[in-house]
Order: sequence, then structure tokens, then C-alpha cells
Amino acid sequence: MRDAAFFLKELDAATKREQDYRKEGQRILDTYDGTLAKETPFNILYSNTETMLPALYSRTPRPVVQRRFKDDDPLGKAAAQAGQRVLEFLVDTDLDGYETFDNGLTMATKTALLPGRAATAVKYDAKEEAGDAYSGETVCIESKAWNRVRYGYATCWEKVPWIGYEDYIDEAEAIRLFGNEIAALLTFSDQEQRTADEDTKGTKEEKDQGERKVTAIWQIWDKDGGRRVIYVSEQLKDRVLKEEDDPLGLSGFYNCPRPLTFIEKPHTLSPTALYTLYESQASELNTLTIRIKRIIRAIRARGLYDGELGEDLKKLTDADDAELVPTDRG
Repeated sequence: MRDAAFFLKELDAATKREQDYRKEGQRILDTYDGTLAKETPFNILYSNTETMLPALYSRTPRPVVQRRFKDDDPLGKAAAQAGQRVLEFLVDTDLDGYETFDNGLTMATKTALLPGRAATAVKYDAKEEAGDAYSGETVCIESKAWNRVRYGYATCWEKVPWIGYEDYIDEAEAIRLFGNEIAALLTFSDQEQRTADEDTKGTKEEKDQGERKVTAIWQIWDKDGGRRVIYVSEQLKDRVLKEEDDPLGLSGFYNCPRPLTFIEKPHTLSPTALYTLYESQASELNTLTIRIKRIIRAIRARGLYDGELGEDLKKLTDADDAELVPTDRG
């Protein structure tokens, strides 16, 4: 059975494998949001992204559930109608504490347009009432941070052996997930929340997350190792924090679809950002913009005039466009 040490080693390999992708992704995000405004005075990346976004995702889709075969099946018809109504509710509703469908799909599209890959999971919540009974159930979208997801090595999605999500939790959440005994072994710090990737540590986003005492954990969906979900931490390399059997019972096991990307590559799943395809043209626009500004700053009005015309020239330079200035000189 694959233990914590095995997955920590796999996570490290996955981090190194896509190190350049995360470094470039952060640079592209900094360009988009204006952090690198001095280097990119003509931000064509922003305008292109805002133009493509509504073309790719413009409105909430309408769920349609139908029977595969149009035979006389009242029970099947009723089941299809019930399924469609459930989906319509889950897509349209705005439950407090849950990400809306539109927000999740919008952010996924924008993330795929910028760093190059968006990971969106499906979250199932059920409130237990007594025994096996539930007082409420819901299914919602859960967006994953683009630089805090790792994938086991594969050349096609169907063969991905595991998926890991990095998260930062406080002590109360650790006790809820793992119990008091394991939570007591973890160290919670108010230092900068950072990813495992050395190239993205200390980014602006992470510095703004406050001083809440947290610890980093990994939730790993292990498909090849027996369809189980395990939790590990770099602080406890010799033990698994928690392990549970397949919680959703889905045919594909994972709680997410294939990550959203716009550049399909037959030989690898490592993403490529769209911006890299036209970055050279964007650089030319920035170069031209900088040169035009320098030329404008270099342009100065200079000349000689008769000292006796000083007062009249002052009136002339202060006048507005198309304004006639009177003079007493004949």
C-alpha cells in the first residue's frame, strides 16, 4: 500500500515537473493585473482576455435531462424530469458559504486563458441528522487554486494515477478532519502562506492572506492505489493523517473533470498559456508604445523672437485653439 512517504516524493516530483509552468503562469497573471505595468504599458493581454472571456462563457447553461430511448416509460420520464429540476436548482441557487456555478465557471475560463489550466472540483455536502438520515444535501462547484494542484505523471487524462490538492487549514479544521491526537502533532504558523513550489513563494496574493495560524496539508485522490482519498503533511512524513474509501462512488473516481485548457497537446498534459503564442507581438506593441512616449517627451517648441514682441507672444501662447489675439502694433 502506498504510504505518506511515497506521496510526498510523488508531490515533489510533480512540483519540479511543472516548475516552469507555474513560474510563467505567475508572470502572466502579474502582467494581466497591472503588477508589471512599467514593463507592459500597452497591456494587450488584458484586453484580449476580456474580449475572449464572454465569447467562451457568457451565461448560465440550461440543464437538459432526457431519456436515451423515447419509448413508453412513465417512470423514466418522471426520473428525467426530477433530475433536470435538481440540476436547475443547483445551477441557479446562491447558497450562503458556497461558490456559485457562474462564479466557478467564470474563474475557470479566466484561469485557463491566463496561466493555461483551470482545475474545478465538485463538492458534496450532507448534513447528518440521525444514523444514515440526512437533514440536507447539496452539490456545488469548488474552484481550486491553479498553482496548488498536482497531478501524477501521465500523457493522457484517462491514465492520471492521482490528483493532489494543497490547502491551508487552522487548528479547529485540523481537529475536525483528523482528531485531537493528530492535530496536536501539527505546527500552525502565522508566517506567509506559501505553496510547495519555490518559484511562487511569497507572491503578492499569499502575502495578503493575513496572519491566521495555519498548516499546509495535501488531499490526494489516489485512483491507482485503490480508489481512496488520503491526507498527508510534510510535517509528518511517516504517517497518513487520514484515509477514506471512495467517498463519491463516481465511475471516474475523481471529484473533478479534466482540467480546462485551450491548447491540446498529444504528448503531455503540461499546459501552455495562450499568451505565449503571441507574446512576441505583444512585446513589439510595448516597444512601440515606449518609443512613442519618448518621442513625445523629446518634442519641444523652440524659437527666437523680437524682444519688443514679448507681451504679445505671451498672450498668443496662453490663447486657446482658434482664438484670435488683438495687438496694438501696426
